[in-house]
Amino acid sequence: MNPRIQPASLKWDEMGTPISTQFDDPYFSKEDGLAESIYVFLQANKLAERFASLPENGSFVIAETGFGTGLNFLLSWRCFLQNAPKSATLRYISVEGFPLRIEDLRKSLDQWPELEGFSEQLIHHYPVLVPGHHWRSFPTGDERNGRIGLQLIFDQLEPALKSLHPKITHHNFDQAIPAVDAWFLDGFAPAKNPEMWEQIIYPSIARLSKDNTSLASFTAAGSVRRSLAEWGFEVEKVGGFGRKREMITANFAPDWQPEKEQIRAHADKSAQTWHLPPQTSLLDQKQDKPQKISIIGAGIAGLCLAKSLAERGIEVNIYDRHNDPAQAASVTRKWLYLDVCHPTRVIWKTLLCMACLTRPTFISPIGKKLEITAACCSWRAMKKKNNECSCWLSSYQITTAWLSIWNRRKVPNTVAFS
Repeated sequence: MNPRIQPASLKWDEMGTPISTQFDDPYFSKEDGLAESIYVFLQANKLAERFASLPENGSFVIAETGFGTGLNFLLSWRCFLQNAPKSATLRYISVEGFPLRIEDLRKSLDQWPELEGFSEQLIHHYPVLVPGHHWRSFPTGDERNGRIGLQLIFDQLEPALKSLHPKITHHNFDQAIPAVDAWFLDGFAPAKNPEMWEQIIYPSIARLSKDNTSLASFTAAGSVRRSLAEWGFEVEKVGGFGRKREMITANFAPDWQPEKEQIRAHADKSAQTWHLPPQTSLLDQKQDKPQKISIIGAGIAGLCLAKSLAERGIEVNIYDRHNDPAQAASVTRKWLYLDVCHPTRVIWKTLLCMACLTRPTFISPIGKKLEITAACCSWRAMKKKNNECSCWLSSYQITTAWLSIWNRRKVPNTVAFS
């Protein structure tokens, strides 16, 4: 992992298009960036049709090389909500070596008012520019608050892809062996940023793919086509967007395996397998996935755990002797977080750093009303009545305010366990 992040350096043309001064290349087409992204990535990967064909509680994984302004993510998010079943989830993994500053991100996205609702949420949850994996979960206005998950990795492409082996996410309940369903090979042109298209990235792309994983890219450079073909993709040149004559689409060949020479040349301790087996859903193995979980204690820890589990489609029952959430020790109005960083334990320091950076997106400002329905998260007492789940801000001042998953009705001090 790169210990420091160099933010993107931008200039703006007369049309308001952001241009990288590091690579002298625009972030999207000057003709119509939104239409270009839809054509090159969404349509070429047939996302609308594939989203619509997802089963109930299905999951779809997109991986992208080059987050940039986040336009591809926002369009994929919108397309998913328009076409996928309401119980399905989208996991979007994107790597960015030169992330935009928040003010540049806002200026870039302001030119698409049709994406305003999505853009505002991305800006609100945009991570601090420090290296590492930043996980964000976005509300969708329905019962599955965690349907859209963004894993944004601030790092150079080659080490970032290696860090995904052999599991893509650290808390994905829906897939036993996650694999990418669709790749967006974005980023700046190979002639402008050759390091992003080096041979060393393609073994990782192959490892993280499965049978018939699709891929699309704006470039049709011969070196890219040959490298993808060498690592299991069936590549096709198709018409490009606007004035661009050609682009490529590809599919990962069923049952492809690397040659022994390829394995020896690219052996890596971070990945024990070269081609992940076909995606297996834990929903098909109901004995392995918890369907219901009971939590004793409705304090800060219990509520956070309940929220996290509910976002993953697990029914949660909370038991507590008090009538209201965040009582006993959790009623303390002011807390001081003291994260102890060991000078040599890098993994521990990284964990604490990511926890600190995630906390502000989980805690909301005092007085800001939230209307969230966490899937199947309810208070359960002696009688199963009014299992409606409501979420609102607790009146207790922790550092700002704490999001409480709670039912407004009175609950007796004793509860009966079933």
